[in-house]
Amino acid sequence: GTVTGVSVGGLPDGIVDTDMIAANAVTVAKSAGRKVLQVVETVTTAHITKTSAQQITELNRTITPSSTSSKILLLCDLGCVSADAAADIGVVFTQGGSNLNDSLGASASAVNASNVPGMNFGDTYAQCAFFYYLHSPSSTSEQTYGLKAYPNGSRTMYINRRGADGTYSSPSKLMCIELGGPW
Repeated sequence: GTVTGVSVGGLPDGIVDTDMIAANAVTVAKSAGRKVLQVVETVTTAHITKTSAQQITELNRTITPSSTSSKILLLCDLGCVSADAAADIGVVFTQGGSNLNDSLGASASAVNASNVPGMNFGDTYAQCAFFYYLHSPSSTSEQTYGLKAYPNGSRTMYINRRGADGTYSSPSKLMCIELGGPW
């Protein structure tokens, strides 16, 4: 048949909704190929204690990219971060236990971090931190992502609790989202 009343340029916005599109009718070419391919997450409620440059193994997460052109979006939510008296604390994204250097700040005299959840923290202070990073592993091999703790000097960093005690607690999460290209 013939459709009348449609001008050059197609239908106005909002006319066609997802119920009107046939299954598998949107091809990769039409969608620009970018989509979420998989989501994996690690959640921990453990009370974690770390010193400088220690891997926070409780938040390690593996993901196997389906293509070498995929990117991995790392989302981290540290629900409760604290330290002993007067500590500065930073955290760094890792891949296979090594720092992801291009996720770091630059030109610091002590620590270039992916995120700095607290400065001059006392043992009764705590706060949350949410941060992210987009990584290009260029591999289809299993990747292990995680975080390292970087409290200053010989200080101690606490995760999922305040430093003084366990009267406040919350979970922490590391989510890895594979995003398909082309980029």
